[in-house]
Amino acid sequence: FCSYAQDTISLMAYNLLKYSTINQNRNRYLDLRKVVQETKPDILMVCELLETSAAQFLLDSAVNAAGIGTYSRAAVF
Repeated sequence: FCSYAQDTISLMAYNLLKYSTINQNRNRYLDLRKVVQETKPDILMVCELLETSAAQFLLDSAVNAAGIGTYSRAAVF
C-alpha cells in the first residue's frame, strides 16, 4: 500500500521598487496590503527591500494587517 500527500500552495512575488521606511513613498505599503487581501498567498516573496526595518514594518503594517495575521518573515539578505 502506497500513499502520496498532495496539496496546493500559492506563491506570490512582489517587487517593492527600492522600498524604504525613510523615503517619501513610504505609504506604498497600502498597495501591498490591498494586493495581499485580494490574493491571500501562502508564501509572499518580495524584492528590492532596502533595509531590515522595512521588512518588519511591511509584515506588521501591510501583510498581517490585511486580516490574515499568520505570516512570519524569513531572514533578510
